[in-house]
Amino acid sequence: MPIPAASDAPTSEPSDTALADPAQAETTLAETALAETALAEDVLVEPETAVVVAEASAPASGRRTWPGWLRELVIVAAVYFTYSISRNLIPDQVEQAQRNARSILDAEKLLGLDIELGINHWGADRLWLIIPANYYYATLHLSVTLIVMIWLYRRRKAVYARCRSVLLTMTLMALASYWLYPLAPPRLMAGAAYIDTVKEHVLWGFTPSDDMVSLSNQYAAMPSMHVGWALWVGVILVAYGRHRLVRGLGVAYPLATVFVVMVTANHFILDAIAAVVFFLVAIAAVDVVGRVTGRRSWVAEAPGTVLESR
Repeated sequence: MPIPAASDAPTSEPSDTALADPAQAETTLAETALAETALAEDVLVEPETAVVVAEASAPASGRRTWPGWLRELVIVAAVYFTYSISRNLIPDQVEQAQRNARSILDAEKLLGLDIELGINHWGADRLWLIIPANYYYATLHLSVTLIVMIWLYRRRKAVYARCRSVLLTMTLMALASYWLYPLAPPRLMAGAAYIDTVKEHVLWGFTPSDDMVSLSNQYAAMPSMHVGWALWVGVILVAYGRHRLVRGLGVAYPLATVFVVMVTANHFILDAIAAVVFFLVAIAAVDVVGRVTGRRSWVAEAPGTVLESR
């Protein structure tokens, strides 16, 4: 089809009514410009398209909003601060914590799960293992979780809110458990033969266990949030990792964390099992809230989507 000369192209003058209304005038001008371009290129443009273009090109409102990353940083920091402060404000119910520890150990013996002592003594004799395990326990708990949260936020925002909500819900549930069920970790259990590996092998830059007792609540052990957070990280990597190595790390990290919390005598195996239960309950709670509120951020991504750093 021959392209009409520019002088033949139809023109449209905005009406007095349109000129009286700036928004209408802008829309009319947009329709005119698109119609002329469409005629020159032999492309049909619907009037609704012009309206959308006009709206998209309209200046944004003067209302200022927080950047998404800053809002998420504030939410996560506020919850973690509340968790840390509240955890340390829990009264040291030492006698109750010791009784609960004996009850946990008795239950493990009944179930044939009392494996912590053997693992703890086996690892404590191997410096090449126990010193890295101490550093693992002291450093990776928070750092790995934060790295994966940033990774998730940057690569899979469609599921980020749901995953973040699961983590925070699980953490707040654990905080309630610490208040209701104080528990002495194996290394602080009176009359037991567990070896406090941090006390035996003081780590550079970290406070010995005896001093830590006066700084934080050492009887907040049920469930193990080291295991709970590691499980969250592992599920994220397995669900959204592209390469086998990433998914393999997702499987290995929670298992390694379970081993570390036992070899350092910081948790019973039942603490780890409780963390799994809390994680599953948090998923169910977040999903229920998502269905009730109808928030799009709770919609799972299609199969085959991945979380991967490029």
